Amino acid sequence: MNWSSMKKLLRISRGPVTQFALLSFFVTAATTAALVVVISYHFRQDLLEREWTLTAAFITKEAHSNLSPAYFRAPNTPEAQARFATFYEDVILMPELIRLKIYDVAGTVIWSDEPRLVGQSFPDNPQLRGALAGRIMVKGEIGERKGENVYEHNLALVEVYVPIVFQDSRVVGVVEAYKSPDQVFARVRSIKIIVAATALLGASLLYIALVYIVRRSAVRIEQQQEALEYRSHQLAVANEELRGMQTQLIATERLAAIGEVVTAVAHGIRNPLANIRAAIQVALLHVPIENRSSAAHNLANVIQEVDRLEARVKELFQFVEPTKQRQQRLDLNSIVSGVLQMMAGRLSSGDV
Repeated sequence: MNWSSMKKLLRISRGPVTQFALLSFFVTAATTAALVVVISYHFRQDLLEREWTLTAAFITKEAHSNLSPAYFRAPNTPEAQARFATFYEDVILMPELIRLKIYDVAGTVIWSDEPRLVGQSFPDNPQLRGALAGRIMVKGEIGERKGENVYEHNLALVEVYVPIVFQDSRVVGVVEAYKSPDQVFARVRSIKIIVAATALLGASLLYIALVYIVRRSAVRIEQQQEALEYRSHQLAVANEELRGMQTQLIATERLAAIGEVVTAVAHGIRNPLANIRAAIQVALLHVPIENRSSAAHNLANVIQEVDRLEARVKELFQFVEPTKQRQQRLDLNSIVSGVLQMMAGRLSSGDV
């Protein structure tokens, strides 16, 4: 990688790409965290609700199989106590179920696997009141202790209150089941880890892909901008060259027009000059001998001026021709003498 490419990447990295990378990082992180929290919460609620619903359904089924409303109205009879014990033996087979309490409609414990609780009532139990009203209630705050939990102080349990309703009857009692939530909460934690890992992996891939696409697009835009600037420079140079050629073309057209005029004028001048020169040469032949010296001198001056005028016409032709670089040696003395001779009349008239 050459220095210009490195400078380009540094310029791009300090520009909008860095801003996009930082902003997208925070947005992706916040969105991922929110998704993890929301999805984990709903997974946890659904899993716990399903667990407690299955527990309540199992207890209700066993209650319908082993109990009747009469046992709740007369719970102290030997038959009722035996039925309650049989019901307990069937229900305790459910995994993670630790303890069982049975309440009558007055909220008094009529049977429990902890005999010391039988005959007691706990009016300050809102979950029990809700179950007596016909709702399945769950107390999941493991750290909170109530009066009825005096014999479960060393256990971390979840309480499930199941209202017992027989056909054509109202609530006749409530079964309170204590379940160990270790396996349930372990599944919840496992689901949270899976959700968090999946969301983090997806967010990372999405972030990397977005940054790569934006960075690649920025590099391509930078290259296109440089190419556009180069094309613009080339176009400006071509435009200047076109203007120069246009100026030269106009000058050439003007010179061509002048050349046509000069050609016409030259033809109109050179023919009379040739006739004048020929006439003077003939006149020299007919000059009398006594006047030949002075006349010859004057006629020679005329011929010289005619030749000079002919030279000027040739120079005018050279002026209208396309410019060509020519190098030739010149005699400066002869040029100055020619100029003085050409200006002799004006100099003498001006007393110079």
